Amino acid sequence: MRKGDMMFAILKEMAEEGLSPSALTTYLRNPLDFYYQYVLRLREPDEIDEALDLRIQGTVAHEVLEQLYGHKAENEPTQPKSAAEIAEVLNTKSDELRLKIETYLQQQWKLPQVDRGLNLLAVEIITGMLSKFLAFDKSRYQQAAKAGTTLEITGLEENLKAQINVSKTLTVKLKGNADRLEKWGNQHRIIDYKTGNANAADYSLGKEGLDALTKKPKALQLLMYGYMFLQSQPNIEEVQPQIISLRNLKIGALDLKVDKQIGMNKALYQDFEEHLKGILSEI
Repeated sequence: MRKGDMMFAILKEMAEEGLSPSALTTYLRNPLDFYYQYVLRLREPDEIDEALDLRIQGTVAHEVLEQLYGHKAENEPTQPKSAAEIAEVLNTKSDELRLKIETYLQQQWKLPQVDRGLNLLAVEIITGMLSKFLAFDKSRYQQAAKAGTTLEITGLEENLKAQINVSKTLTVKLKGNADRLEKWGNQHRIIDYKTGNANAADYSLGKEGLDALTKKPKALQLLMYGYMFLQSQPNIEEVQPQIISLRNLKIGALDLKVDKQIGMNKALYQDFEEHLKGILSEI
């Protein structure tokens, strides 16, 4: 696609403000969609109404989980609750969970009636989803204890940032929001919740390695999370980004896999940096 001076100016502004995993994943899927959505900021009206309910459900689920697991203050980062507090959270009853969801919808979305029609249906769907997640998370804590180790939440809705020198004249900032950071023993993990279905194959790049990203662009999100985290934590050697599908907890947490490597170590960090430079230069 030919780029005029105005488009270059917009792309430069985006590079200075920070490119997100969602933006770059869109580019890998379809460069034209990236330019339409992020550069020209055009939308497809016919698809908005159809997807609106699912987007709202996803937002509400993320926000309620943040409230459950953290202490949230205005204009301050959410602080994870203590181990004792989280133990109580994991035993939250469905009725209490439903009340939290209804209160959130009434206060944040200004919905006066959440006990009828589509609003009631959305509340029931989110309540069921989060109830199952709390049971799933409780089993993870129990699994860690059985293994003689600890599971500790170290961050919630964490703003991850990094920058990459693409060339002598171009530095691009990267940004992303991680739903949850945790330590399983000595292992650092980055958790991203998905309210849609997820497939393990989408995050496993196999023997093709990073070249498979054009076929499996969803893996780029986990790679970027790992890259941003390790850049901000130079003393940490490895991190394990994971996807947890709130709609399909039976499959467990999905790992980032590149060939035989699970998660991101310093070697993959360097390889991904070079690969990312190529993507950014192309844009």
